[in-house]
Amino acid sequence: MPLSLEYGRLVENVLRESGGEWSPSATFDDGMQILLREVQLRNRLHREGRRLLQHEVLRIIRQRLLLDTLVRHTPAMEQRALRVLLITGMPRTKSTLLHNLLADVGAFSWVSYAQALEPFPWPRSTADEERVVARASAHLRVLRKMSPDLLRIHPMREDRPEECITLMQLTGRSDRFTISLTVPEYREWAAQPSIAALAYAEYFQILERIVPLSRPIVLKAPTHAPYVNLIEGLSESVRCLWLQRDATEVDRSFRELVTACRTVFEADSDTSDWASAWSALSIPACAEVCAWTQVESVACEIAAESRRPAPHPKDYEPWLAPRGAVS
Repeated sequence: MPLSLEYGRLVENVLRESGGEWSPSATFDDGMQILLREVQLRNRLHREGRRLLQHEVLRIIRQRLLLDTLVRHTPAMEQRALRVLLITGMPRTKSTLLHNLLADVGAFSWVSYAQALEPFPWPRSTADEERVVARASAHLRVLRKMSPDLLRIHPMREDRPEECITLMQLTGRSDRFTISLTVPEYREWAAQPSIAALAYAEYFQILERIVPLSRPIVLKAPTHAPYVNLIEGLSESVRCLWLQRDATEVDRSFRELVTACRTVFEADSDTSDWASAWSALSIPACAEVCAWTQVESVACEIAAESRRPAPHPKDYEPWLAPRGAVS
């Protein structure tokens, strides 16, 4: 289709190619309209960034259409069915390493990068899954080409665990947007407690349809930090691992990550909207506080509790921490 970031036109294009009944939640519709309107008003995207964002939004709309079709044609899911092991707190604290270590303990469910991009239709055949993984791999190659520093600063791989912010795009409210794009008005909308509550409720409904409920799921995103109580209210049980690091170091490292993310889409990167975002976090009473230097021992302790062998951090080199990146 012609290059466009008009939400209505993008929805029409997906419906024209896929058919189906379009009835997403108000949160999704409002969020995507606010996001795309602000992107166009600020006019910071380079041409390739506009093309890539159009591709991203079309993917999200297609996945939302498949989700809504699935919901309409399957029985309602049991409420509060998920048991959660939550990794949150400050970013740039080896949280990606901890996420991968816990995923490989073998006692937990997790969502891969490929599944986060295309969770639906679900379940799917081995051949369909291979095609989804191949598309995710191509997606990462584009990111690496557009911003060579991005995967050095924050390693990602199509078959490895992905942060919640990617799958949460299907709710219309996700910090993948606020990290990758300069959209402070959208970020203000997304921070409203009522919007966050609706989005997290939708997110858990999505998770309950694509992961086994027989095991706890590992969820990971620093941006979950203000919403631990919401997550507790939606879950059967929550264990919260709260990662800590010096706030000045976190701010510097995170703004480096934001710059690398925005280079994919924007002609110039301004990270001032994320300045000092992490210094005022309030640690919830339920959290187990962990220094970023201790994540390997925490993973070993949880593996021992689960009576499983602990994966070794060196098994994740060189892809997970090239050139000493902290993620």
